[in-house]
Amino acid sequence: MQLLPFDYFTEKLAEGSGLIALVQNISDIRAKAGSGVFLFDNGDFLQGNPTADFVASLPEDDTDHPMIAAMNALDYDAVALGNHEFNYGLPFLDNTIARASPYCTPTFCGPTPPRSQPPTLSSPVM
Repeated sequence: MQLLPFDYFTEKLAEGSGLIALVQNISDIRAKAGSGVFLFDNGDFLQGNPTADFVASLPEDDTDHPMIAAMNALDYDAVALGNHEFNYGLPFLDNTIARASPYCTPTFCGPTPPRSQPPTLSSPVM
């Protein structure tokens, strides 16, 4: 999870990095290509730096996770849940993705994990 152009480990600016660095590119591509552009995330977006650990340590409330808020602002079409989305436990994951874009994993979609069902997009309710 890196939203801003900042290296959280060296505590220095890192120009051209972070999700914010992609905002203009995403806008330009959408403007040029029209309606045929889809924006997905391939998972492991809720962890990976001290900010993610801090957010996970906060009491659960109705505030959007910063990464989910950024993805919603960028109008993501869907996200995949990676194995690290489960690092902070299912209650944290449930609360976090309740306000996310549609999501999918290779092992389950939605509230019940039917093992024989192929991956599909699901509503953001788990």
